[in-house]
Amino acid sequence: MAKKRNWTQIGLLLLFLVGFPVVSYFYLKSGYDYRVEAMQELQEYAPLPAAPATNLWGDSLKTGRDIVLLHFIDLQNNAQRDLMGKYMGEIHEQFDGIERVQFWAGFQPVDSMQIRAYLDNYSLRDPEQYHVLQRSDFTDDFAFLAADVTSKPIVMLSDTTGTIRNFFNLENGKELVRLVEHITYLMPPEKRKRATFKPEQDL
Repeated sequence: MAKKRNWTQIGLLLLFLVGFPVVSYFYLKSGYDYRVEAMQELQEYAPLPAAPATNLWGDSLKTGRDIVLLHFIDLQNNAQRDLMGKYMGEIHEQFDGIERVQFWAGFQPVDSMQIRAYLDNYSLRDPEQYHVLQRSDFTDDFAFLAADVTSKPIVMLSDTTGTIRNFFNLENGKELVRLVEHITYLMPPEKRKRATFKPEQDL
């Protein structure tokens, strides 16, 4: 019995000294490799277009070294409008209060009543982070996008240098999750938070 107990103790000791560190190493390395893969997806596509001096309501638009989610909303395209509103609302909720993350929304057509209803419906009334603009404020053709930027639920993500680093089609659940991860990776370390976003749609 004593020998059996000794072998058991030796086995447990080896597991503690060798097994756990090996498992921890592979766990940490897989996380590191995942982050490296995600960071490699961040390219330099184009400069972020200059924003107008004021928003749709005439309020001054504060711009600075912020992460910006530029997107356009066609109020006459129900599918695009609703999908964009649903996920912008959820992403805004996750980063609410983090002023270094800004949302620029270019609307068409410009209908104040419809825009206010949209903001209320998706909990996006936040003049500090969610900025209501006109689609016509941005004349860039965004040639790097394969699809029409206005008719699709596409979000362009820029970093704190004002460079568009990636774009995401929110029809794709995996791209939606990647958007949240990329926002987190681009945030200054002191503002960074864990990305926990899980879309309701199937991935």
